[in-house]
Amino acid sequence: MDKRSIYHQKFYAEQYNEDRFGGSFGHYLHDIEVKNFLSLMDLSYNYVLDLGAGTGKLCIPLSLQYKHIVAVDFSPEMIKVAIINSRKRGIELKTIVCDAQLLCFNDKTFDCVLSSRMLMHLTDWRKGIAELCRVSKNVVILDFPPLLSFGGFDSLLKRFFKIFIGHTLTYKTFLINAIAQEFQKNHFKVVLQRKQFFFPYSFHRWLNLPWLSERIEKFVGIIGLIRFMGAPVTVKAVRSDY
Repeated sequence: MDKRSIYHQKFYAEQYNEDRFGGSFGHYLHDIEVKNFLSLMDLSYNYVLDLGAGTGKLCIPLSLQYKHIVAVDFSPEMIKVAIINSRKRGIELKTIVCDAQLLCFNDKTFDCVLSSRMLMHLTDWRKGIAELCRVSKNVVILDFPPLLSFGGFDSLLKRFFKIFIGHTLTYKTFLINAIAQEFQKNHFKVVLQRKQFFFPYSFHRWLNLPWLSERIEKFVGIIGLIRFMGAPVTVKAVRSDY
């Protein structure tokens, strides 16, 4: 990730939690994101890496169930906020500032590696997946915005507007098969994929009524729209080179 990125700015790190998880829908979103990752994990994992930990969205609540969690982020400002947030919960979080594309860990250091909302921002996403797989002994769980979704359309719009407004924050979208193939190259097999929302977060933030968002998404799920165009996609991959 480019060090000139907005994620390296102190003001952005300090307001990130409020921007993403503020309001009724923000709190709801935080809870379901944590539950989503937790449901794919096994309590037998001893060493867990949260890569692209940001301000501690995953690693802080997971620290209540897993003793050995390391939070890694490329932004020192994000890590500073994560430490503050963890101490408010009485948790001493182990943190490292490190590039996801060149991790400072030995091969197969962790039982499980998590990554949420990070792949989309990497300069070289293939190298990022390779590093996730390299340092994982058993499991990698990550999410990403698929190309075939509202996120794909939003990404194209942001790239267009960046031509005229230089500071617009852009991100990548992916074909699910391309992600699975990259895991396969690194001796991992995708064993599960899960899609979350049909409508974009911006729509649900505008509603700011979690109970209504839940009912709307349940309905579009029943008629198959989430299966077709749901986002983000969370995948669980397991090592297959034994």
